[in-house]
Formats: sequence, structure tokens, C-alpha cells
Amino acid sequence: MTPYHLRAQLRMALGTLVLLAGLSAAGAILTSVACHQGRAESARYAGAARQAIELGQLAREQYIHEAHTLLVRDRTHVEHHDAWVGKFQAAIAAFRPLVPAADLDRLDRVAADSHEVAEVFAHEIVPAVLRSDQQVVRLAHGKAEQAVERMTQTADEVAQIFEERARNAEARAERQSWFTMGLVALTSAIAAIFGLLVARRLWGAFIGPVDELERVAREITRGNRQARMGTPRVVELISLAQAFDGMLDALARKDEELRAADKLAALGRVAAGVAHEMNNPLGVIRGYVKTLRRKQKDPELVEVLGTIDNEASICQRIVEDLLTYARVPALARIEVDANDLAREVALRCEDPSQPQRILVEAERVTLFADPVRLRQVLVNLLRNAMEASPDGTVELVGRRADDLGYEFLVLDRGPGLSPEARQRLFEPFFTTRAQGTGLGLAVSYGLVAAHGGALEAHERSGGGTEMLVRLPGALRPLEAQT
Repeated sequence: MTPYHLRAQLRMALGTLVLLAGLSAAGAILTSVACHQGRAESARYAGAARQAIELGQLAREQYIHEAHTLLVRDRTHVEHHDAWVGKFQAAIAAFRPLVPAADLDRLDRVAADSHEVAEVFAHEIVPAVLRSDQQVVRLAHGKAEQAVERMTQTADEVAQIFEERARNAEARAERQSWFTMGLVALTSAIAAIFGLLVARRLWGAFIGPVDELERVAREITRGNRQARMGTPRVVELISLAQAFDGMLDALARKDEELRAADKLAALGRVAAGVAHEMNNPLGVIRGYVKTLRRKQKDPELVEVLGTIDNEASICQRIVEDLLTYARVPALARIEVDANDLAREVALRCEDPSQPQRILVEAERVTLFADPVRLRQVLVNLLRNAMEASPDGTVELVGRRADDLGYEFLVLDRGPGLSPEARQRLFEPFFTTRAQGTGLGLAVSYGLVAAHGGALEAHERSGGGTEMLVRLPGALRPLEAQT
């Protein structure tokens, strides 16, 4: 299955949610602004309608003053009439900015009718009243009455127009309000559904590896040391899974090392007991053999006694190896040159009668170690390498390592080691050679461990074996700084 980045999906999900929330907020704000503007427009139209109604009332008031003049038949209300006409004209002027351009002609007609009524009153009705000319009064009154009727009718029409517009604006504001609520509800529902889908996705992405981790932990607890998490689909969790599997691999190796150490410790205790019991009889045998050889005159018997002494010497050397393996050796650490030590080991192992070559390439540093014990280890490893590749070249390499450490590598081009042999290589009495005792590498392992280091066997690239001696902290501090 294709791996995926959880961070990318999370960013995309959060970005989508933010976008939905932003669209919802922007829509709600814009619609609220439009709704507010609609209500403000409705209020403005309602106010204009009220002012139009007031204009009709003012027109009627103007006619009332004219009718009063007809009743009293004098000029007492002329001044009141003129003042009211001025008030009416001022009201029209104040109302004009509220009237759309398309409706200004109606307002102009109202103003014109008002002016006509004032002219009829001033130039026809008042003079006719003062002359008591009833015929002219009736004609002028009829003309003024028609003008007033037109004024009030037009003012009422204007008021109705504004009232209708106010109702329309209020309806639009109401629709926009419902649209806003619907938009917010829709985007909220979409965001909720999308959030649930994202949460489900993220939950699956996290809970899957967690379940796998729990399963592997249960398998390990039941004894299945090979259980591993593998590679999860979530890229961000790959490093965690690799670290967890690496921890399990390390624990498995440590467990194998502990079991091997326990096994080797048990063998060491047995070997120590056997070696201790055999050492004294072997010493006695060799003593009697040497005494008999000195007293014996028969050459053939002397040769036989020599063979017995040699074989007993081999047995005694095996016993000494067993004792060395069984106990922690006491180290005599001194300063020693790594290059000189490597070349001395090579000289000890070289055989002029053999065509083999030993190449030495050791970095010249000062080690703080037991040269006798290290020489014993390197000689054993170098001789094993020479036996593994009798016709090839054997290399002895020395180099610095981290943490003030040093490493020796013994390299050959022999047939190499099988996985089983590499796993049991440092067990006592295990050997791949017909004449081997199986103690040399076990003893070497203990000597390196006594230095706080490790002895490892690796497959060499291109064929052969690489024996690695790790000596952490073996460099002198001043030497490491140069």
C-alpha cells in the first residue's frame, strides 16, 4: 500500500476547514451588511412616506386658511396663509433630497399646484372677497379647490410609492437574513461532516500503528522474539516504527548475548574445575617422563618418552588455556605503540617457508593496554587467518575509532564462515579445524573483554573473514588530541 504524509493531510484538512469557516463568515458578514442596508433603506423610505403624508396635510392646511378668508370676508388670514405657503415650500425643499430623480416630477407638480393655489388666493380670491364679487369668488374657489385636490392626491401617491418601497426593502432584508442563516447552517453542516471524516481518517491513521504496536508487544511477551512492526503507511510514523523494531533487534541481540554469556560462564566453571584437577597429574607425569629420559640409555625408548612428554605438554597447554578462559585475567596496562605492536605480531607469525604475505597498516598512536595479552590475541587471530587462506595475503590493520578508541582488523581471503559457525565462534571447544582445540578464540574473546572491548567476526566484502578487535577508550587523552 502506498505510504502517505499525515502532516500534508492534516494541513489540507485544516486548510479546508478554515476556508469553509472563512467563506461562511464572509457570506454572513456580507449578507448582514446587505440586510442592515436593506433595513436602513426601508427606514429611509418609511420616513420619506411620512414626510409625503405631511405634505398632503400641509396642502390641506393651506386651503383651510384660504377657506377661512372666504368665511370672514376680510384680510385677517392673508398673512397666516402666506406664512403657511412659505412653510409648505420649505417642506418641499427639505423633502426633495429624499425623492429619487424618477419621482421628482411628482414633487414639482405639488410645488406648482401650491404656487397656483397661492396665486389664485392672492390675485383672485382676496380681491373678489373684498369687492364682494361672489361670482368670481366661486370661480376662483373652484380653481383653487382643484389645485389643492391635485396637491393632496399627488402627495398621497408619493407617500404610497415610498411605503411600497419601504415594504420591498424590508422584505429584501428579511430574505437576506434568512439567506444568512441558511448559509451559516449549510457551511457549518459541511464543516461538521468534513471534520468528522477527517477525524475518522486521522483516527485510523494513528490507531492502526498503535494497534500494531500493541500486537507486537503481546507477541514479544508470548515469546515470539521475531515479531516486528514493519513499515507503516504513515510516513511520519516510519521512523518511530524503525526505532521500535531496532530496539527489539537490539534486545534480541542482548538476549542472545546474555544466554551465550551464561552458557560460556557455565562452561568456564566446568573447564576451571577440570583444568585444576588435570594440571597436577600432568605435571607429575611430565616430571616422571623427564626423569626416565635422563636415566634411559635405549635411544628408541628415549624417543618414545619424548613423544609422551610432548603430548603431555600439549595437554598442559590446553589446561592452561582452560584456566585462562575460566578466570578474569589480571591486566598489566602500560603505554604501547600500536604500530610497533602490530609489526611485532606480524614478525612472530611470518613463516619464511610459506608463500604468504602479511600486510601491516597500523596508525601510529599510543595505547594504554596490556601488550602481552593483546599480542596473544592478535597472534591467535593472525594465525587463524593464515590457515584459512594459505595461498593468499593476510592484512593486519590498526585505526582510530570514536570515543578515544582503537580497532585492530585481521582480514583474510579464505572460504569465510557459515552463519552457524559465526554464531558459535567464541564458544569453548568449538572449532572448524581438524587439529584445533576450540579454545583460542574463546580465550581471545575473554582477553579483549577484560580490556573493556569486544571481539567480532564479520563477512568480508569480496570473500573471506574480517575479525575486528574493538578497544574503546584505549587511546591516551593527549595522543587522541594530536
